[in-house]
Amino acid sequence: MPYPLMFRDLNTEAYLWYTITSPEFVDQSLVGLKKFIAFQDELTEKHTIGQRFGPALYLSRVLAELLDTYPNARALLVQGEFEAMLEWGTKLGDIDRGLTESAHWMDMDEFLRLRELHEESYLPVSTFNEATEITRIFSYRDFISGQRHWSEIPEDMAYSGATILFYIKIYPSLFGALKSVPEYQSDTSVTCHTGLIVPCTGVWVPAGGMGTAALAFARQGQVMQPMYPVTHVDENRYEYTQAVETDWYLLRPTGRKVPLASAEAPVSLFVYAGEPCPRAGYWLTHAKHDSRRLFELGEVFPAIPSDVTQGLTLWQWDDAPSGNAAVLTEEQCAAVAVPVEPSREAESLQLAPRAGLWLQTEHPEVRCRVAEDEPLPLVDGLSVHWQWAEQPPPGMRATSGQSCPYPGIWYCEDLPTGPHAFLHGVALPQVQGRDVTWFLVRTQ
Repeated sequence: MPYPLMFRDLNTEAYLWYTITSPEFVDQSLVGLKKFIAFQDELTEKHTIGQRFGPALYLSRVLAELLDTYPNARALLVQGEFEAMLEWGTKLGDIDRGLTESAHWMDMDEFLRLRELHEESYLPVSTFNEATEITRIFSYRDFISGQRHWSEIPEDMAYSGATILFYIKIYPSLFGALKSVPEYQSDTSVTCHTGLIVPCTGVWVPAGGMGTAALAFARQGQVMQPMYPVTHVDENRYEYTQAVETDWYLLRPTGRKVPLASAEAPVSLFVYAGEPCPRAGYWLTHAKHDSRRLFELGEVFPAIPSDVTQGLTLWQWDDAPSGNAAVLTEEQCAAVAVPVEPSREAESLQLAPRAGLWLQTEHPEVRCRVAEDEPLPLVDGLSVHWQWAEQPPPGMRATSGQSCPYPGIWYCEDLPTGPHAFLHGVALPQVQGRDVTWFLVRTQ
């Protein structure tokens, strides 16, 4: 049976993301490694054959190398370079094979204790590696250069949904008896859109709220990931996610402490198909576009068949702007007119039927970003045909004030200003006194 509710606690989740990706957290692996080496040294003194046994000698050399290389990997991590620590953690995990081959010269209880110490030492850095896997991928040069698009990573490769909360219960040795955590809030002055270059390292929250998506740990200089809402779960409780473009806000601590959320605290509600509705009101699922509808208390949530997803459909409680679900009577529901989808095309000077990015139909490199009901602009004094873009086309982007990453011809994505040639390293300018997004059309 799937678990019926997904509890979310932004403060605890943000604390865990910041903690797991920190050098201090990975230091616990070094402490565990030293305990492992000390016990192995005791065994080799007790069983002198271990001092001559080939696999044991090789294992000792690997352990010595791990001790020697950790300070440098940690120093690079402090500076924002993660690759050396990721490699260090992988090597620590790989010694399990050498450990198994060394089991011949010790008794079983000693071997099991040595393996237990290895697992304890590997746990912190393996947790770190999993949390930072997706940021490593979006730091690849082909993503940063625009040769690859963020949509090529269709599922979350780190901790999906609220999975990160499980570490408090599963691994109390890592987090102790947590009673309170720092309070965090969104810094709306620091934003980043999916596909753009991340301006600073930290934990980020989708601008529209977490929903069933995990928070994101992102590094300065990488391409910002999409949000990955959980849409389905299989019988083994594996969570399936999908990539959704969004704006992100940086989470910062307020300096205050707050208690851990409990089941009695206000939480977001998420229920899987086949389960009864726990609260009358409006619910939606990311498994189907325009799925928001009214459910009665106890009504069973339906599954949504799909060719591209699998598992159980996840339904999400949808609050009305007042903070409570707008529960309508049957008569009120019947009186509600079905809204007509806004047009995706318009001419210059017409009011934009949709907010967001618009491309000139004949020349898609000419773009503008407008609010709903804002007049679409002329281009060089002429009226043109515009087409709304559901998501920005792939390509390298940078914002005003950032150094130009590649020399070439750049266009402004917010205002139709025409092509601009920028040299590598020059600061990208503002347009009409405001910060804008620039995108690369061709290199020089």
